[in-house]
Amino acid sequence: SGEPIFSSTVDLEATEGGYGATSEAFTPTEPGTYLWIASYSGDDNNAASSGACGDEGETSVVNQPGLEKEADRATTFPKDQINYTVTASNIGALPIIDGVVVDTLPQFVTPVEASISNDGLAVQTDGVWTITWTIDIPANSSVALSYTVDVAADAPAFSELINVATF
Repeated sequence: SGEPIFSSTVDLEATEGGYGATSEAFTPTEPGTYLWIASYSGDDNNAASSGACGDEGETSVVNQPGLEKEADRATTFPKDQINYTVTASNIGALPIIDGVVVDTLPQFVTPVEASISNDGLAVQTDGVWTITWTIDIPANSSVALSYTVDVAADAPAFSELINVATF
């Protein structure tokens, strides 16, 4: 909209290569294209200088990754199978390259390794199974990842099977 959403004023400091400055940190909160302008007010020995909005090297594009997970059933019993779909999304103008999705499985389930899509890798460490995918997602797109788990015969009745996926 043309209105600054962040501003930082700092003093120049002597460096090995001349003078430089580092502004305060800014963390974008929304996907989009962020532009910045660097300006110098000048001093007794140097003229004022300012860049323009959108100058080369003065633009950052921020993507927003997303993750949704669904199971094919809300209730299960020992010895059942549950099919999961994890959808990783990319809201933004640039592709996500080598994004990592990790799904940590709950106790009492074991992944059916042949069911894991998109070259996901199941690993058990200290009794906990994780499935990890390394994926590319084009701009403004999503990728569906799927797998099946076997519910253990000794899974306690009325227990919750909660697994958590991260991206």
